Amino acid sequence: MAVLLTWSGFALHPTIHEDQALVRWRVKRAKSQPFTLEAPHRKLVMETIRTYCGKRDWLILALHIRPTHIHLVLDTHADPARAVGAVKSACTAALRAARLAGPNDRIWADYRNIRNLKTPLSIAAAVYYVLNQQGSPMEVYPQPAEPLVGDSEP
Repeated sequence: MAVLLTWSGFALHPTIHEDQALVRWRVKRAKSQPFTLEAPHRKLVMETIRTYCGKRDWLILALHIRPTHIHLVLDTHADPARAVGAVKSACTAALRAARLAGPNDRIWADYRNIRNLKTPLSIAAAVYYVLNQQGSPMEVYPQPAEPLVGDSEP
């Protein structure tokens, strides 16, 4: 089953909410600082997700790691809710082991979004969205194809 999984760093998603009073309320009451994925975090999270999914024979169709959130198009036999929870846990453990996150840091928001992709067209649309509609590429898998040597326009 193919799914589009999306999750955010802790306390980051609410900062784009239109209701600024709600944003201030949430930030004031947060038990941890917002967790942004900087370049070293993104590289480690990319490696962790690829390794974790590979060991389980889950096929990554597209993955884009942004400073505030992650999109993953995954073909998996596992329950999608359990899969996203397991991937988030593996990434948390890797970030803490690399000392890119403290032992008490909240890394991920509690929520996540799961969209089942039931047709080849919905899968293709999700892959395109993840790889091409997220702004400037950050950590992306698979990498866009590079032109072949000698394959240039006259």
